[in-house]
Amino acid sequence: MERIGYAPIDGMGPIKEYNAASDKLILDGTNGNFITLKKDFFVVMFPEDAHQPRVAAGEPMPVKKIIIKIPA
Repeated sequence: MERIGYAPIDGMGPIKEYNAASDKLILDGTNGNFITLKKDFFVVMFPEDAHQPRVAAGEPMPVKKIIIKIPA
């Protein structure tokens, strides 16, 4: 299992500049929620969705996942 935080990107501001090497932009903000992904679950995120992956749901455990990014 893995928890993923998500929030609308509107109203959030960057803490650091975008890092192209890691494809990461760190934002600040408190308006969001978490979802718990279990085996055989999937989630679709859009460019207007800020997200925070890799949050342990209880005890940390290995997670296998596939991430597909489609240019928008």
